[in-house]
Amino acid sequence: MEAFMFKPTIRIKIFAYFFSSTMLALMIISLVVYFLLFQTLKKNETEYNVISSDKTKQSLEFALKLITNTGTLLGSNKELLEELNRPYLIDNLDYKTGQNKISTMLQNIISVQEYIKGIYVLSPKGNFYSSNWGVRENEIKALYSSYLSNADKAKEYFTGIHSITYHPTLKFNVISYIRPVFNLENGQILGAIVIDIDYELLKEMLTRSSIQNDEKVLVLNPKGENIFTYPYNVILDDIIVKHPILLKEKKMEISGKVFGNDSIIVSNTIEYTDWKFIRVISSQKINSETNSLETIAVYMFFIFLLICFFASFTLSKTVTNPIKELNQKFKLVETGDLSVRTLIKGNDEMGELSNSFNNMVAKLNTLMELQKKKSDMEFQILQAQINPHFLYNTLDSIKWLAVLQNVHTVSDMTTALINLLKYNISKNNTLVSLAEELESVSNYVKIQKYRYGDIFNTEYDIDEDAIECKILRFSLQPIVENCIIHGFENIEGKGIIAIHSKIEGNQLRIEIADNGSGMDQNTLERIVKFDNSKKKFSGIGINNIQERIKTYFGMNYGLSYESTPGLGTKAILILPIITKDADI
Repeated sequence: MEAFMFKPTIRIKIFAYFFSSTMLALMIISLVVYFLLFQTLKKNETEYNVISSDKTKQSLEFALKLITNTGTLLGSNKELLEELNRPYLIDNLDYKTGQNKISTMLQNIISVQEYIKGIYVLSPKGNFYSSNWGVRENEIKALYSSYLSNADKAKEYFTGIHSITYHPTLKFNVISYIRPVFNLENGQILGAIVIDIDYELLKEMLTRSSIQNDEKVLVLNPKGENIFTYPYNVILDDIIVKHPILLKEKKMEISGKVFGNDSIIVSNTIEYTDWKFIRVISSQKINSETNSLETIAVYMFFIFLLICFFASFTLSKTVTNPIKELNQKFKLVETGDLSVRTLIKGNDEMGELSNSFNNMVAKLNTLMELQKKKSDMEFQILQAQINPHFLYNTLDSIKWLAVLQNVHTVSDMTTALINLLKYNISKNNTLVSLAEELESVSNYVKIQKYRYGDIFNTEYDIDEDAIECKILRFSLQPIVENCIIHGFENIEGKGIIAIHSKIEGNQLRIEIADNGSGMDQNTLERIVKFDNSKKKFSGIGINNIQERIKTYFGMNYGLSYESTPGLGTKAILILPIITKDADI
């Protein structure tokens, strides 16, 4: 049964991994892009229509601003103010002359402003000035008599749409802008300015913009009266009934259904008036563009899916072929064939792995040959090795022979040598106590005194707290040996080697000083660096001590020298405080 079980190869696993990972990533990216794109398109389209609405609103505001600015300039016109202050006498020649002058000025104004159909100025006293000749003065006065009679409450405003009846030959619809005229000195109301705005021109501007943006438009005054509607045959008042908040907020954007269609409703307040500019934008246009992009995205998804399939197959094949070759070569090595080599080339990891395999096989072959040679050499060394106990027993026999013959100097020297050899050969620990190292130094000094004679003495000043601290073996004896070899050449008087040790803070400080000839810095560095350890008893040089201390204890510890020519040399060891045996 197991023989027929499907065992996926590494190529199938890599293909499945890459294809599934790529497909999953592609699906996630596609979904994220789809939703983000959809929302972004919707948001951008909405913002675009809001901006378009703002442009139409700004055009309308610009036209209305020209009207209000015209009224403001007329309200501060010096000649007009003088005429309004003049007593109203209908047959007075001065009044007639002033009336003609003001009316001519008003005619000049409407000739350069296409939105203005007529300008009229009237006062409570009866003064009347018109940009249009032949208008029915009494009808205009009667129309605005209530405004003049409530002069204390008079303010500027725009009327709703109304039809002109006071023109002798024409009838047309206008929106009137009315503002009071005040005496600039005492603030007393002098009259009113009425500017008739051509409603057809405003309607044409709004209609053109609505057609261009393919939208429905509703303009209402503060009383809720309809100023403009597009399309003309559509009643949009239900929008205000369903969403009354549109009239309360200065600027608002909401989504809702208008005539059963999803729409975006944008409301703005027109400056200089309290009119509400409401636009209804169909969401279908946004959805149609999004649907087209959605279809394209689906096609692109399947195209990328096919690309991912073939790319994953090719990639898995490229990756697994070298692995397959390496697997075959490893099986040959398992059989004991160390002559096999791979031929995979490249600067990638597979190329490096191939090189490593070839190097490994070559080194295995070399190591096997070296191991054979090493076994032969170890056998030869064992044959030539001298037993230390035989050496100790022989020296001990010499010592007792010297004692029996009363040659005590030979006996003492032999005893010191035996102890020194035991310390050197028998102890395997890297760390020893300071007491043990000082005892080894004492045995070494005793032997050297027999060689050099009584030319120097050794002094010890060791704190009790420091005596059991652990230090490296043979870290003091080579320094003392240096003092004897280099320090006491060509000196007058007796040499002194002073060994002092104490604990400073969390460190062990050991000083070995001599009163020898001393040396300059260059000589000191040369001796430390090129110290010939082969000529010494321990075979350990000064530089070796420094390296061992830093290797075992760290870079914060070490050996340093201070030397002055003619005065002597001092070696200073800074070590950590170790009071128990440590496995180093």
